[in-house]
Amino acid sequence: MKCVVLMLIVLLQVDASYQQNILPEHKRRHCNALQTSDIMEHALPEIRRILQTEAEKNRRLLQTEAENNRRLLQTEAENNRLLLQTEAENNRRLHEEHVSTLRGVILLRCDPGWLYNANHCYLFSQSRKTWQEAIEKCQDMNAYLADIQSDEENRFVKMELSRRHEGA
Repeated sequence: MKCVVLMLIVLLQVDASYQQNILPEHKRRHCNALQTSDIMEHALPEIRRILQTEAEKNRRLLQTEAENNRRLLQTEAENNRLLLQTEAENNRRLHEEHVSTLRGVILLRCDPGWLYNANHCYLFSQSRKTWQEAIEKCQDMNAYLADIQSDEENRFVKMELSRRHEGA
């Protein structure tokens, strides 16, 4: 019987030893869980604040970038508009130069009684007419009343009028 009792004591000691090893681990886990819970309880508001701050910074940054992109696009559009306007003006001038050159080549002489000057034919009429009658007469001849646009043209007309006045 002694043998049986001894074995029971050994089993009890092993069982007690096992419980002592388990309880501290359980307590340690429980303590760690509580610490983690406490940390999370205090950390979550700070994490939320940091995330909100970063989100606000990102929102402002994106807003600034969008505004900068809008301004850049406006500047590019204005530059393109000015470039197109300049090109159109240059093309218009080039066209006028070509037309002027062609007039000089094509318009080699004027009809009898007309005078040639600076790529235009002029008819100096001796008959007296009202302004409206003069317009109609020009239209009948597929012409128009002179619109003096330069000093050179003005000198030509004055010279021709004074020459005709002296001859009359």
